[in-house]
Amino acid sequence: MVKTVSFLVLAVCIFVVASADNFQFWTRAARQVLPRTATLYQHSEQKGVKAEIKAVDNECHEIPFAFHERASAINTYGGCVQLYSQNGCQGAKKYFIENCFWGDCCGDHTNFASCNFDDQAMSYAFCDETAQTIYDQQQQQQRRLP
Repeated sequence: MVKTVSFLVLAVCIFVVASADNFQFWTRAARQVLPRTATLYQHSEQKGVKAEIKAVDNECHEIPFAFHERASAINTYGGCVQLYSQNGCQGAKKYFIENCFWGDCCGDHTNFASCNFDDQAMSYAFCDETAQTIYDQQQQQQRRLP
């Protein structure tokens, strides 16, 4: 009888430890960040050849070489994307964020020509800004100018 109880206690302890390890594995997996995605289009109105851009960070990434200086529209899927006119996130910069129509923002995601950025994009970075934070930053910069 004592051996049976000891065996059951041991079995329960092993089950609890195994469940805890499994729980940690699944909670770690759930915390991993999914890649953010946007789609670039060769022609305005989100038509023509398209290229998906993805990242799990806000670091600079190069647009696929075959799409350098060919993008005319973007679908950000509600996110924030910065496009740059040179490799390495250098050169002219445009933000593509919903409801952002001033400064460095390009309000018309379906027609880059509307913000003088047609066929210029070569690199990108995802961003966490909202239209309001971009507006606030630009207002602060304007106040600092002499």
